[in-house]
Amino acid sequence: MTEERVMRNFAGRAMSALASLVVLAACAGGPVAGSSPAGGPDSPGAPPAAAALQTAAFERRIWAHEASDITPDPAVRYGRLANGLAYAIMKNATPSRAASIRLRFGVGSVMEADDQRGLAHFLEHMAFNGSENVPEGEMIKLLERYGLSFGPDTNAYTSFLETVYQLDLPDARDEVVDAALMIMRETGGRLTLSPAAIDRERGVILSEKRVRDTPAFRAFLARFAFLYPQATASRRMPIGAQEVITGAPREAFERLYRGWYRPDNALLVVTGDVDPGLMEARIAARFADWRAPDAPLGRPALGRVEPRGLEAGYVQDPAIPTTLTISSLAPFRFEPDTAENRRRAFVRALGFSILSRRFSTLSRQPGASFLSASASWGQTFDVAQGGSVAIVSRPESWRAALGVAEQELRRALTHGFTQAELAEQIANARTSLKNAADGATTRQTRALADALAGGFDDRSVFSTPQDDLSRFDAFAGAITPGDVLTAFREAWGEGPPLLFLSTSAVLANAPAEILTAWRESSLTGVAAPAAVAEASFAYDDFGPPGPVVSRSEAADLGVTHARFANGVMLNVKRTAFDRDSVSITARFGDGLRALPKTQPGLGLWISNAFVNAGLGRHSIDELQRVLAGRAWSLDLDMGDDAFSLNAVVPPADLALQLQLMAALASDPGYRPEAFEQFAQAIAVWYPTLESTPQGVLGRDLGRILHDGDPRWGVPALAEIQSRTPAEIRAVLTDAMLRGPMEISIVGDVDVDAAIGAAARTLGALPARTGVFDLSRNAAGVRFPAPPGAPIVLTHAGDADKAAVSVSWPGIDESDLRQARVLRLMRDVFDVKMTDEVRERLGATYSPGVTASASDVFKGYGFVQATVDARASDVEAVVSAIGEVASRMRAGEISADEFERARKPLLEQINQRFERNGYWLDVLSQSQSRPGWLDRTRTIKQDYAGITLDDVKALAARIFVPEKAVTVKVLSGAPPAGPQTDAARQAGQ
Repeated sequence: MTEERVMRNFAGRAMSALASLVVLAACAGGPVAGSSPAGGPDSPGAPPAAAALQTAAFERRIWAHEASDITPDPAVRYGRLANGLAYAIMKNATPSRAASIRLRFGVGSVMEADDQRGLAHFLEHMAFNGSENVPEGEMIKLLERYGLSFGPDTNAYTSFLETVYQLDLPDARDEVVDAALMIMRETGGRLTLSPAAIDRERGVILSEKRVRDTPAFRAFLARFAFLYPQATASRRMPIGAQEVITGAPREAFERLYRGWYRPDNALLVVTGDVDPGLMEARIAARFADWRAPDAPLGRPALGRVEPRGLEAGYVQDPAIPTTLTISSLAPFRFEPDTAENRRRAFVRALGFSILSRRFSTLSRQPGASFLSASASWGQTFDVAQGGSVAIVSRPESWRAALGVAEQELRRALTHGFTQAELAEQIANARTSLKNAADGATTRQTRALADALAGGFDDRSVFSTPQDDLSRFDAFAGAITPGDVLTAFREAWGEGPPLLFLSTSAVLANAPAEILTAWRESSLTGVAAPAAVAEASFAYDDFGPPGPVVSRSEAADLGVTHARFANGVMLNVKRTAFDRDSVSITARFGDGLRALPKTQPGLGLWISNAFVNAGLGRHSIDELQRVLAGRAWSLDLDMGDDAFSLNAVVPPADLALQLQLMAALASDPGYRPEAFEQFAQAIAVWYPTLESTPQGVLGRDLGRILHDGDPRWGVPALAEIQSRTPAEIRAVLTDAMLRGPMEISIVGDVDVDAAIGAAARTLGALPARTGVFDLSRNAAGVRFPAPPGAPIVLTHAGDADKAAVSVSWPGIDESDLRQARVLRLMRDVFDVKMTDEVRERLGATYSPGVTASASDVFKGYGFVQATVDARASDVEAVVSAIGEVASRMRAGEISADEFERARKPLLEQINQRFERNGYWLDVLSQSQSRPGWLDRTRTIKQDYAGITLDDVKALAARIFVPEKAVTVKVLSGAPPAGPQTDAARQAGQ
């Protein structure tokens, strides 16, 4: 497992998947944890019995705790059926009445033969496409009828070494659980793999491949092949090979399916509001007849790493950020999950974490040559392990960035780390562990299911958060800087590193230039890190507490309202959903409405650069040192109607968080280096938008659908870069100091304590003269007039990639019940789009359907369908979307389609009532907007009362073809004539 994950979660139970690799490829570069049923431990000194246990744990023939001195969580019931199926069951009541099921198979792309490249992932899709007892096309519908929404509640993923099926049941009553277990049993051994169904799914897989095939992903592939040329994984991406996806016969599927989908290669996890004893019996009854083949389970050839000298690799693409990675690789060594190995892993992680912290500090300095950097250590697919440094810069600055990375790495290896740096990291780690322990009784069922399945993949013991904390406390105080340096040097190794540059810059002789830059940097001497002066927190006193001038209760909802003499409003609700967790939001000002239309891109600066400029008396870097071991955040969001400061902290840090919010409101830092850093980041990020159809839609569609209003979408780079800190001050200063403010606090908090903390901070600031007024700047936002022809945008990516978006003008939220009908109508539209465009046509991986009814801008709203497509299929996709919309308008909605949309929505609403985030929204405007609390009082009744006729009537109003705005994103230059004119009129 990567050391970053060790630092985040000392228990080491997080899952790894291809998505993690893609993220690392784009912004980091450290190896990612993996596992396999092949190979063996490298522990020659272990006694024979211990070695045998370690081998069994390594190959997952036993649970990890059976070869460990770490006690597993006693709340989990473990077992195996006679056929080899392993299972783990854990009762959990957050949320109530819900359950989560995971079925994991130890098979991924590494297990594929040459003629099966991509079929492990393809099989994942086929599990939803017909089995012995569930006809093709019925599995998703069956789940929807039980209240599971396709995507959020029914999902799966395939990585290099595993395939995991995920069902999250909003209702754990017997018939729903029985249906879910039946579906999992069908997946194991009973898939029909119909040739016709396979052929229909090929287009969906190809669509997913197109979406994932971005310049950043291709850069990752190049780096991965450079680092691990002899590893099987480097030639077995889970998405697969085009020729296999398009042409593999059923026999190739069947061979992979029968060889690896077997009970002795499977794990079933059930968590939630269930009786473990009864669940164990139900698992035995459902899965006992699943027979394991007589042939032993196959073992994949994972490959190897071999010693190499100093080498450099390079990939160039105009649409990728410039990232340099420095990697040290060694052969993989298995470390069983024991208390001593967890201690060693933590000490090893400390050095990489401190180095990352140093990079963070340097990136914020004036004139920094790079944007961000990180250091990590990890193990890759039981093949390799080692350290990695990744640094991101502007293309023209890669040499300077390389120098920073090389010298800081060498500084750490030569001079080690300071006691102050060590203390900061240990304090933060302990806080994370303590918060996990304090909140253990209200962990989410989904997260527990994922952690149990992920722990099996990681071969880690599922221990209790309290035991993790106690174990940490037993050794953390004895760690010295010398211990960390020794572990860091051992982890990095003595061999020369491998250097890889991903960049948009064109280099004439890239490997030679990279190596030359490395050697030149290595000639520069490095001194020990300078000591940093200690500082104390400067914002713990805002004067006399603000008097409470009114206090009232909404007893039926458990909400307390208070108002301070300075005009600040406060709403508080105590909940038991997330133990030891408090959610906070402070809304102020007018949000997006306050942005001048003459300053395009200002919202990007406000949302991304403002808080990074820190406070007047503390930079962000200094705050991290001063507040080590405390939970806090500085986060500014911008909604259509207000700005908001947001945080989630334990109750012990509520007062601190409110102090930080008051400090940001009254004394923001406006440090120029933060704005300089964001300007560089924008220059690096902006070209990536043009590389894919999805990026172009994200850049331009918001502006199109708001009739060219420059406050939406992403404007031209030159316009963004022309913004100034003075323009931010002009928008925010008055809003933060004198504008209206409404604070909401929800969670495990004493109401009086929350009022007192607010009184000493935001309630103690000078009087506020502004009031929330939704009518202010709310006019003039409109849906565009139909352009008369499709708007054509262009992207710079592959010629076969395209996207289509069709939008219709909708309604605002002035009639709340109608807005709720719209929400349900959207889900009906989504059901029909999935049935038609994905399942019947096989044209796309995931059709997107959205609906918006504004509660700010009068008369504004829209319904939208967005589909990824091949360029050759664009007209067919436009036609298919139009056909589904036409049937919606004509009222061709069956009772079954209505219920398949309505049932999951009702279940989602029930679960919302047990989430702090939902109640935070409920409270957020409960004083400033009369009747706001009535929204939650009526939500269940309203949705339960919506009829099929209500949806049909609204659909007839919405889906008017003459009012639709169609946007196509194609590769290459836009055609001349009316289409280009339409794009220009839409604000392009």
